[in-house]
Amino acid sequence: MEFKVDIGRAEWDPKTTVIKLHGSLDAQTAPIFEKEAMSAIARGERRILVDCGGINFVSSAGVGVFMVILSEVESEGFLKVMNLSDEVFESFDILGIPEVMEIYKDEKEVRKSEA
Repeated sequence: MEFKVDIGRAEWDPKTTVIKLHGSLDAQTAPIFEKEAMSAIARGERRILVDCGGINFVSSAGVGVFMVILSEVESEGFLKVMNLSDEVFESFDILGIPEVMEIYKDEKEVRKSEA
């Protein structure tokens, strides 16, 4: 599966940018994700939700991009992550990511967190 990044707005909150990832997030594709995310941040986006429902693998390079995004937005906004498969969550968990980043099961949980 080819790696793809889609960027749009959350239906329930037009101030939140949703980044949807598709494919494997590894050392070769992480720069694509980082470039797209940094472009959104450069446009002033600070409320970012990454939908990982379309990724089946994430390497430490991919996780590193999440940390870069978090460092860019945390003082003025947020980074939230949702729809992690068990395998992808395990990669995040091993690296201690749930300690520093908001991770949600699905869109319903994200909406509830913002209510």
